[in-house]
Amino acid sequence: MKYSYGAAKEKNWFHSKKIALLQCMLTVSTTLVSYGVALYMGHVKLWPIPMISYCGVHPPEKFIFSIGLVCSAFLMFLFIWIVETAGKVYSSQTTAWLLGFPSSIGLMVLAVCNCEEEPTLHYIGAITYFLCSAIWCLLCSFKELSVSTDCFIFVTNENHDWACL
Repeated sequence: MKYSYGAAKEKNWFHSKKIALLQCMLTVSTTLVSYGVALYMGHVKLWPIPMISYCGVHPPEKFIFSIGLVCSAFLMFLFIWIVETAGKVYSSQTTAWLLGFPSSIGLMVLAVCNCEEEPTLHYIGAITYFLCSAIWCLLCSFKELSVSTDCFIFVTNENHDWACL
């Protein structure tokens, strides 16, 4: 179901969905490719499955891991900038600044600092990324639930866009 929250809030919304999807796909594919290359090169074992951080320690998977996750962090930052600071549906500018941006910066730090060369920075980045992402996703989910349950009456305009009353 399509909701309309005003002309200003609809600006760039379609493109931001593509950015979020691309960011998720890039993160997952970077993780899987890094694991595959590390496994192929003999840097990690098949069982037990290693922490993903150990799949980004040695060349060549180190470069795949770093470049892929830095690009993913940039896309996350861009998505948060477009959606959160523009007053979109999910949460607020405060949430973006307290959780979204630190999450993307944490992902960048964990990607650039590997767990053997700079373990303290790597784990600070990892904790920041995972903790802020989890809390941000929860807040966005609750916000989306409250928006969707508040909308009981729908009207359409000449463009057949839905609007909540």
